[in-house]
Amino acid sequence: TTKTTKFPLLGEGNYGEWAIQMEAELIRKELWEVMTIETSPPTDATEMEAAVWLEVEKAKRLMTKMAKAQIGWVRKMAADLEYAGVKVEEEDMVLGLTMGLGEHYDQLVVTLESIPPEQLTVANVTARLLNEETHQ
Repeated sequence: TTKTTKFPLLGEGNYGEWAIQMEAELIRKELWEVMTIETSPPTDATEMEAAVWLEVEKAKRLMTKMAKAQIGWVRKMAADLEYAGVKVEEEDMVLGLTMGLGEHYDQLVVTLESIPPEQLTVANVTARLLNEETHQ
């Protein structure tokens, strides 16, 4: 018989945890190598340009996933805290969304710091964070 491991389905707020568990499960079942594809390096300028373009597109998708994971994580943490009886303020959620962002987001953070406090809402910051990713 095959041992089955159960962990939560991939959702908006659990990408990081899910990815670690999935990788561990694939390694345990000796399937991780199947997930990596060996490719030969580009040999001419056209192939190299295509390879660079593909890497840039992959990086953009990864950044968007990271932004969505950050947003989902903050929402989940806020929901967990509220479930435990802790009131989560809008400002706390905004800080959760912006703290720990990499250098890639420095300009966005500077822009957010110039916004009047009453406009610095979770919805506004979330929209700007996702908008930043689509324009990279």
